[in-house]
Amino acid sequence: MILRSNFFASIIAVFALAVVPSAAFAVACKTVPADAPVSPAEQAYRDGDGKRAMELYHSELAANPQDLRLVYGFVQAALSQGSDDEARSVLGQHIPATSAWILIAQSQYALRQGDFDRARQYAFAAVKADVCNAHAHLQAAEMLDFSAMYAQSKKQRLIARTLDQSAPATYWAWLRYQPADVRLKEMKRMADDTRTPAKWREFAAKAVGRLEARTAGGGHNCHLVSANASSKTTMTALMGDGANVRAWGLSVKVNDHATTVLLDTGASGFVLNHAAAEKSGLKMVERGKYGGIGDNGPVNISYAYADRIRIGDMEFSDCLVRVDDRRSVAGTQGLIGTDVFSEKLVTLDYPMREFRIAPLPGTAEQSNSINTDGSSGSDAETAEPTDAYDGPELKDYLNVYLASSKVILPLLLNSKPETMMMDTGSDGTLFDRSKAKEFTSVKLDSSYNGAIEGVSGKVKDVYLTGQVYIQMGPIAQYQNGAMAVNFNGPDEPQLAGLLGSSFLYNLVVDIDYRDARVRFTYDPLHGHNAVVHH
Repeated sequence: MILRSNFFASIIAVFALAVVPSAAFAVACKTVPADAPVSPAEQAYRDGDGKRAMELYHSELAANPQDLRLVYGFVQAALSQGSDDEARSVLGQHIPATSAWILIAQSQYALRQGDFDRARQYAFAAVKADVCNAHAHLQAAEMLDFSAMYAQSKKQRLIARTLDQSAPATYWAWLRYQPADVRLKEMKRMADDTRTPAKWREFAAKAVGRLEARTAGGGHNCHLVSANASSKTTMTALMGDGANVRAWGLSVKVNDHATTVLLDTGASGFVLNHAAAEKSGLKMVERGKYGGIGDNGPVNISYAYADRIRIGDMEFSDCLVRVDDRRSVAGTQGLIGTDVFSEKLVTLDYPMREFRIAPLPGTAEQSNSINTDGSSGSDAETAEPTDAYDGPELKDYLNVYLASSKVILPLLLNSKPETMMMDTGSDGTLFDRSKAKEFTSVKLDSSYNGAIEGVSGKVKDVYLTGQVYIQMGPIAQYQNGAMAVNFNGPDEPQLAGLLGSSFLYNLVVDIDYRDARVRFTYDPLHGHNAVVHH
């Protein structure tokens, strides 16, 4: 588990060395200019050809085995291809080592394995080992983001850009903090430049439409127009087969059209199916792709504007949402990710069937905007970043990791430390098949094939696990015969799986995105628990 006091102490100790004016780096460090030569291996990686990059790095390492930057390059390319075993093999030949390059590679490998705490330790050690290494600062920034230390991560990224003007990663690091008009200009340039790698041209072209839509007419920022700073509304049971509740949703109004959407901590933004969007009279602006759990890959979506969205007692105006071209979105008319309310304290009170939104702890000024389009990174409209609040009001909360919209929980599975995503859009606990083999038995059960459906369609091959004892802070449950699938993507942190709504059924869950905190409360006399208890 993460100890917040130790976490802050580690940041202060390491970044006292690193957070100095950028001008000082220009004097003390040898910086990399924009026109610095690039090796064929690195160029292949920048062009998105990870497989070719691995081959070239392998050859360069054979010729220069003492060049530890080549080890870092190979590990990075191998992880981009899902070749974790090859990354581990090459990395293992250079451990232990105090080189920043090896420490960065160790951090990236640990992150791939879902070991966020160890990845953070390696990243901070890399900065301490070589304060002039731009990639060490970038890796530290990524780890800081996971713990909502956004002001610190911004400093690290801007230092990285000062140190290295050549690497695309430092360019993206700089771009995410620029005003919308600057980002739009840069995205247009990239989309039109045939020298830009295809994957970045595609990304830039998609971003241009959203940025143009936002900047036209004052930014199109979805904002609160009602007087309520807090709200509560009933959670609606979404039924599965027979009388079983498969998930929970919210009744919302979009341009005065009432609809029910899935309440989903595992998704981002506000998404409607095509029929609901038409009935709501949304204004379409752009097309794109969106993905999630399922075997069918990303699905076609459009972006559209809603004049008004009403959720409980709160009404928001001028909101950019996504429209899924299919008849249903994960079996519903749409979904709303709880990250939409990342500027509020979000409460899912399952025993009372109640969804609440309230001001966050602390006295800092709080935003009345919500992020309905699910954008992030260089394409998001962000205020000046701040670091996580650590006041006494949060003493009962668990520290978690935030990966974009995902809430990642550190826990124990049969006493083995692991990480899982909290996903209220799923009815049950779902394990990753490869990860599950590390702490329980796993066997294929074809009778469940197609039983799991997510944003990207149905999952074909489903396995069942043996008994798993899940311990998460003060909460512990046994799971037996849980489903296991190929849950993780090839270039993502390898999580043990997800905790669905059935695991949370008797709990009150408070989510604080601003501070990367979650509180789980069980009261045997609260709501439906009292009926079961007696």
